[in-house]
Amino acid sequence: MPTVLVLVYPSVNTLDINGPVGSYSRAATPRSSPPMTNSPPPRKTVDYCVCKLGPKSPGPLGERVLFSVCSGSYLLAAAGVLDGLTATSHRLGLGALRQLGDEYKSRTPGAKGMEVVPENVTGTVHYVDAGMNASQVRIVTSGSITNGIDAALYLISLRSGRPDAVEVASFMGYTWREM
Repeated sequence: MPTVLVLVYPSVNTLDINGPVGSYSRAATPRSSPPMTNSPPPRKTVDYCVCKLGPKSPGPLGERVLFSVCSGSYLLAAAGVLDGLTATSHRLGLGALRQLGDEYKSRTPGAKGMEVVPENVTGTVHYVDAGMNASQVRIVTSGSITNGIDAALYLISLRSGRPDAVEVASFMGYTWREM
């Protein structure tokens, strides 16, 4: 069964984590299972959390995926993961994302740089599927907070089909903003 690993770093917004993980959790729940309506309160902060998705149906998502929400794209840019690709982040952090990409390019011979797509006030860009990086990992970056839910639903649609993603969004009471 595939595993989703969520990196939790200092000052991360918990909705950046809970929105996508909630989407995946519902996608992984058998349709005959009732939804979980109550859970105990968290007792401590964890360094990571893992949830599992159900079996993959045949389709384009047999590859590994690296998905960032909001400022998570900073980590990818600084590490060079976004080199040669297109990415986005929260509209207020686009300058920092560009700077991190430029810094990587200036210190790395042969680096191509990256294109930053703005997430504007009207929410035109919710997420970017940049395709495969040099390591053959699909890279998806999203803009601010709830755009991570849109991107998670997009990834569910690639993996399990659009009807499953629509069902998950409906269960969550969320209007999926498809790209």
